[in-house]
Amino acid sequence: ESAGFDGAASAALVGPVPTATPAGVVDLADDGRVAFRHDLYAEVAYASIPVGLRSVLHTACARRPAAASTVAHHLLAAGTATPALVEAIQEADRSLHNAPGVAADLLDEAAPLAEQDPAAAVRLAYARARALSRSGQFARGIAVAQAALGSATDPALSGDLQRVLMFSLTAQGKSDEVVGMIDTTLGYPIPDEMRRLLGDFRSYIALLGGSEPVPLQPFAPDPLQLSLTGLVAEALRCYLVGETAAGLEYAVHASRRYAGDDMDPHEGSSADIWPAVIEMANEGPIAAAEHLRESERLRAERGNTWLTPYQQFSAAGIELVSGRLDDAAAQFDSALELIESAEMAWTSMAVGPRAEIDVYRGNLTDAEDRLDAFARSGAPNQFGLPEPERARVALLEAQRRYAEAAELGRLVWERAVSNHCYMWLASYAGDFAHVALRAADAALLQQICADLTLVPKPITPACAGSVALATALNAPDPRDMVAGSLDAAALARRVGEGLLEMLALEEAACAAAVVGHKDAARTHARAALALADSAGATTVTARIQSRLRSAGIRLGAKGARRRPQTGWGSLTPTEARIAEMVATGMTGPEVASQLYISPRTVQTHVSHALAKLGLRTRVELAAAAAAR
Repeated sequence: ESAGFDGAASAALVGPVPTATPAGVVDLADDGRVAFRHDLYAEVAYASIPVGLRSVLHTACARRPAAASTVAHHLLAAGTATPALVEAIQEADRSLHNAPGVAADLLDEAAPLAEQDPAAAVRLAYARARALSRSGQFARGIAVAQAALGSATDPALSGDLQRVLMFSLTAQGKSDEVVGMIDTTLGYPIPDEMRRLLGDFRSYIALLGGSEPVPLQPFAPDPLQLSLTGLVAEALRCYLVGETAAGLEYAVHASRRYAGDDMDPHEGSSADIWPAVIEMANEGPIAAAEHLRESERLRAERGNTWLTPYQQFSAAGIELVSGRLDDAAAQFDSALELIESAEMAWTSMAVGPRAEIDVYRGNLTDAEDRLDAFARSGAPNQFGLPEPERARVALLEAQRRYAEAAELGRLVWERAVSNHCYMWLASYAGDFAHVALRAADAALLQQICADLTLVPKPITPACAGSVALATALNAPDPRDMVAGSLDAAALARRVGEGLLEMLALEEAACAAAVVGHKDAARTHARAALALADSAGATTVTARIQSRLRSAGIRLGAKGARRRPQTGWGSLTPTEARIAEMVATGMTGPEVASQLYISPRTVQTHVSHALAKLGLRTRVELAAAAAAR
């Protein structure tokens, strides 16, 4: 085919090809095509072609029917700014909708040539800003959109640029600025459809930023008639007020609508995140994991790269609630690194739980440093949910500053009540009741149980154990406390909430000790210690032993088991699985693809495994795993 560019016969290649093939420079495929065996050979050959001839060859390539998918590339390489180039780039951008990172690279390359046509330059700048934002390059997307707005004369195009800007600023946590932009725009005479879309987006932003109490009434009589963004907002409203079954239905519907042919490119790009998040508060971590796998598949299919860290937050939350602290920490750490590199700001729902992991592990200084750094950053609390403050309550309790823990707990609890975040109250009622009990704060215990009447009924399976534990700890008779705590442990076990089960068993053991049932106390304590041992929750282990010693009960050697700190027994299930996959010769990206996690998370797990096994390299890890 190359010979055909200048009219020469294909036979002209008969001499060069047999010479280059044995030398390992090119390969001749079965279909008669010639290809270089290594990119370096292609680069050297390309560099030897005179610039003028390169332009001629690229232009010829772009005209050939077989090159339809690479027309934009060839016209760009030819270096000529023509209407055909703009049209080809726009077509390539449309075809690369599910690969925004690739589209952004193409549009970056096209930007200088397109400047010769101001109208085309603004259209391509819009496409470029959108691609940059969808691929997680928010700062660059904002800069491109702001620069193009000054040159845009088409009102529709100006509106599109504004919406890209709003999306990117939202990702950076600047929700107040976005609300101000929306309110200003709504003050102008704009089309009804644009007014409706902006109104729905404002509802979504107000929820995300937690700037206003969550509305108790639906955003529309029939939420399915809302725009896609409005439907996502309604799903989140239901989730926050505790109507999780309805919220899950709307979230799943929104995720399905996102792929529709009539989809507005600016709407609902976060839709795929929420089914797993809402399911955590509905049916618990086991069910949420199924939604997360589907969400991760859709992210890869639809090219929403920017969702990656938030899906990792969901994965980490599932691991944490299940009691797998090491795996949760690896997911949180990887996602927080991605967030930082992309200059995104919605980290509160990761920073709080990550500090909580530090508390469980006994790394109290690390937890305090993490929470102090977040407080100094001025970053917002997503949905207004006080996750970092909740972790601070756990830290104060671990430091045995019980009165301070209870006082902060009361403030945090009351803030959630005033913001109508009833789902959050139900999810953490057991934890707050535990703190109130340790602080001997009967008023806080009673307040918690009284406020739980605000939670919609029936209580979801995911929250049933937490509510049952809070109710049990407020019982006046310790025997009722034992029975209620054991019921809470059973409810937690049913949905896979390992940490809550551990806490409920601890409270059952301590209540049994109070009434003098020493054998029962030991039984429940050892069950709690087994869970703490499996999780690596050293703080909980020490706390249980201390509380029972105060009640005159010693657990002995059987109650003081420790999870191995080194060797294969110290690896988490995920670390062991990744070590085995590495032993089969799989690369980090291949492992990541199979497990639906990021390559960075795979590397974190590998690093943890190497440290625990006393090894230095992946090769040593693979050899050790293969030897087993």
